[in-house]
Amino acid sequence: MSKQRPLLVLFLLAIIFPLMTWGQKADRILIFTKTRGYAHASIPAGVEAMQEIAAKRNIQVDTTSNVEWFTSEKLKPYAALVFISTNGSVLNEEQREAFKEYIHSGGGFMGVHGASAGARTWPWYQEMVGGAFSSHPEPKEGVLLRGNLLHPINRDFPEHMVWKDEWYNFSQVEEGLTILLWADEASYIGGEYGKNHPIAWIRDFEGGRSFYTALGHFSYHFTDAIFRKHLEAGLLYAMGKDAETASF
Repeated sequence: MSKQRPLLVLFLLAIIFPLMTWGQKADRILIFTKTRGYAHASIPAGVEAMQEIAAKRNIQVDTTSNVEWFTSEKLKPYAALVFISTNGSVLNEEQREAFKEYIHSGGGFMGVHGASAGARTWPWYQEMVGGAFSSHPEPKEGVLLRGNLLHPINRDFPEHMVWKDEWYNFSQVEEGLTILLWADEASYIGGEYGKNHPIAWIRDFEGGRSFYTALGHFSYHFTDAIFRKHLEAGLLYAMGKDAETASF
């Protein structure tokens, strides 16, 4: 009997391990860069930065601008979808349904800069992102203010920082967001919110998770160490990782 025990253990592991891991998303992300109309020149720099951040975390990356990737089966392996300055309504109804199914099954979304300008005729997408882009002044310097001071995703961001960007205004901002960064409208001209102007946030949404940052208009932004930590923390949140114990 003792000789049979190792075989029994291996047999049980062969059954139990797949059951334990079934349904879990691997450490793999999909970077999506499709645009229709205006395309930010910073998109390649954003892709490169996210690839380097992922490599640091041993996360596998696929990158595409092909909307045919949006099927239930093709999206299933990904822990997060990363939209880098996507623009325009690019997904058809079937692809939108696959996207919704992905989020409803616990998937994560990360939107960078122009991602809030995508799918303006798709209310579900705007709600999932958390805000819909409406306008911005010419790029200029302003001051970023740290929002939720206690949230671990924010711990490496200074309480205030001078930053040059397109300071996005939004036609709507959803309720229930955890605001990570505010724009200090007293520091520049062109804001439309007054005291409370959100620029980056997170939210749980319909079974999934969403991180959005309006920063990232210029290519050089993606070499900034603080901004990279901001992106890294946002990615970990979107993937469902514990940012509190993550080492930056």
